[in-house]
Amino acid sequence: MCMVKTLLEPGVRDGLLCVFETLVPAVPCDPPNWCRQYFGDFITWLLFREGSTTKLVQAEDDRHPDEAWIYVNGVGTGMPIAVENAKRLVELFGRSITVVHNPTDSFIVDLLECVAGKLKLMWWWKVEPVGVVLRTVEQAFDQGKTKVVLIGHSQGTIIVNNVLDRIARKHINSPPDLKAQKKLEVYLFADCAHHIDTASLEQ
Repeated sequence: MCMVKTLLEPGVRDGLLCVFETLVPAVPCDPPNWCRQYFGDFITWLLFREGSTTKLVQAEDDRHPDEAWIYVNGVGTGMPIAVENAKRLVELFGRSITVVHNPTDSFIVDLLECVAGKLKLMWWWKVEPVGVVLRTVEQAFDQGKTKVVLIGHSQGTIIVNNVLDRIARKHINSPPDLKAQKKLEVYLFADCAHHIDTASLEQ
C-alpha cells in the first residue's frame, strides 16, 4: 500500500511517465479522427501521445512584463521536465517564460525527427512544435512586446531554426522590418542545428 501511494505521488508519477514516453516509440503525428472513436483515449494516447502545448511559468517578481520569453525543449522530455527546466531559467533571468513543449515520441523517433528537421525533409508536412512556436512568437509581436527571446535546447534548436526559416519565407517579399529584427533574440544551448537561417532575416 505504501509503495502504491508513493507511485501515485505527482513527482514520482511524472518521472515514470517521462521514462515510459522516452523508451516506448509513438507515431509522430496527430491521430486520425476514427482512432479515438474506435479505440478510446488511452489506446490513442499510447499510439500517438499528446500534441505540442504551451505552459506559462510565472516569475515571482517579473519586472519585465513588456518582454516575452519562450523556451523550446529537446529530445526525451515530457512536459513536467520541460517545466522544471523553464523554472530554472526563470530563476536565472527573473522573467516569466512560456514553455512550448516539444513532446517526445521516444528517443529513437526524436532522433529521426532531428535528422528530418535538420535536412528539412518534412517541410511539406505540418510539424506541430514548429507551428506552435511560430504562433507564439507572432502573438508576442502582435501584443506589442518590446523584446521576444527565443530559447532552444537540443532538438529545440532545430525547431527554432526552422521557425526562423519560416518567418523569413513568410516575409520574403516584404521590406525588412528593422524594428522587429531588433525585438527578436535567439539563444541556443546544446545546439544541434547545423546552421541558423539568419541571413535571410537580415536582408
